[in-house]
Amino acid sequence: MESEHKPVGKPIVIAIDESVTYRDLLRQVFTYFLPDYELRLFRDGQALLTAPIDGNRPGLVVLGASAQPGAGYELMRLLRQQACWQHVPMVMMGNEEGPDAVAACYGAGANSFLIKPLSLEPIRKVFETVCHYWFKVHQHTPV
Repeated sequence: MESEHKPVGKPIVIAIDESVTYRDLLRQVFTYFLPDYELRLFRDGQALLTAPIDGNRPGLVVLGASAQPGAGYELMRLLRQQACWQHVPMVMMGNEEGPDAVAACYGAGANSFLIKPLSLEPIRKVFETVCHYWFKVHQHTPV
C-alpha cells in the first residue's frame, strides 16, 4: 500500500524579515485577508534555524534579499543544503530588480524573485498571488 504525504491543518508560510514593522504588516495581511494559511514569522535566520519545526512541513518560505551574514542569500544557501528544506519553495523579495540582484537570488536557490512591497495593500496583493500560486496552481512531486 502506498502512503501519501497529506498536509495536516493550514498550509504553512514562513516569512523572515528583520523589520518589526514589516512583520506586523504581514501578520495583519494573513490575519485579515489570508486566514486559510498559517504564518510563522521570524526576525532572522538564526531564529528560524533554532525554532522547532513540528511534523507539519512548511509549504513556502519568503525571505528578504540581503547580503548580511546569516540573512538573505547566505540563509537560503544554508537552508538549501539541508535535506528538510531542499524541496520547499523559496521566494526572495528585494528592493533591487537589476539583473545582478535577480541572478544572485536564483543563484542562492530561490524559486522566485519579487520586488518587495512596502505598504499594506500591495503586500496583500502580492501575498495573495504568491500563496495562490505556490499552494493551488504550482504542481510538484510530493516528497
